[in-house]
Amino acid sequence: MSVNTPNLLSRFELLTLPNSKRPILNTHSTFEFVKKSPKVKPPVIHIGTIDHYYYGDQLINGYFLFKPAILSIIKCLKVRYKDVVIKYISLNQEDKEYFNNIQKQDILIWIGHRLKPNFHSLKKRGVYTIYYNPEPDTTIYASNEIWTYSKYLCKKYIKENPNKIIKFFPISFEDNKNKLNYLLNNERKLIFLGSLDLREEKKAKLLTDPNTQNDIIEVYNLWNDKDFNSFMNNKSHIFLNLTKDGTNALPSFRINKLLSHKSIIISEHTNKLDDKMYEDLLYFCDIDKIGKLYHELKNKTPVELQEIANQFYDRFKTKFSQI
Repeated sequence: MSVNTPNLLSRFELLTLPNSKRPILNTHSTFEFVKKSPKVKPPVIHIGTIDHYYYGDQLINGYFLFKPAILSIIKCLKVRYKDVVIKYISLNQEDKEYFNNIQKQDILIWIGHRLKPNFHSLKKRGVYTIYYNPEPDTTIYASNEIWTYSKYLCKKYIKENPNKIIKFFPISFEDNKNKLNYLLNNERKLIFLGSLDLREEKKAKLLTDPNTQNDIIEVYNLWNDKDFNSFMNNKSHIFLNLTKDGTNALPSFRINKLLSHKSIIISEHTNKLDDKMYEDLLYFCDIDKIGKLYHELKNKTPVELQEIANQFYDRFKTKFSQI
């Protein structure tokens, strides 16, 4: 197996911890062991998620939820490893037998903690395992490697677990035709995708701010491509990012998806590493200044808003298309 391209993540600065020569931004070494002689069949890389599950009374589509990571990984692997076989799998409880059929020296990349495989068993059988953690935490799993979407979380992971292989794998640009259109001058609201109940103190501030109290809308029912694209297409909303209580990593699964739809986003400050990476792609400000900034944006002309959206989109596309 040959690697025909340079490191696709080289557009991003290498982040190395003090007293360590191991860069965080590096997927190259992950698959070095799969190099085989021409007579040996290359391994299969299995990329898996749960197919669907219920959250309360809502049916969640696993592929939709984790598609930003799935597409990013597949795109990177296809460019780097020309002769590798890639299989995407979405499983439910009754499908777990699939794990028993993964062959020795194959690679399993599993995304999300629901229905996660028995990493211990797979490793004993010679399967190389990678867990991509989509959550804003540094939970340790028994996989050979752990990947995360956040520079900040990656650094925190490594500091807490110096003997574990941890890597930062960013979410790439996702091309799609369903984009916001600020020239339409539709009704503008401040949209939060998720549950504000997990952000109680921040929610209270925004609901008492005269600039946002009547405009903030919580949307928590977009769990498949059809509904999400319908909601995004030809709208003029401004989007809000607030981290969950007790966390401070920028949720790039959500942020990058919104940026791919040409959205304007206001975010609270998260951490220095993630803020720096996205500083020219969205608006960062303190919680108590979100209302003022939203008011200023809401009162811009459609042409002004569209120009802002275009600039953010073009920068994002350039920066995150090379992953």
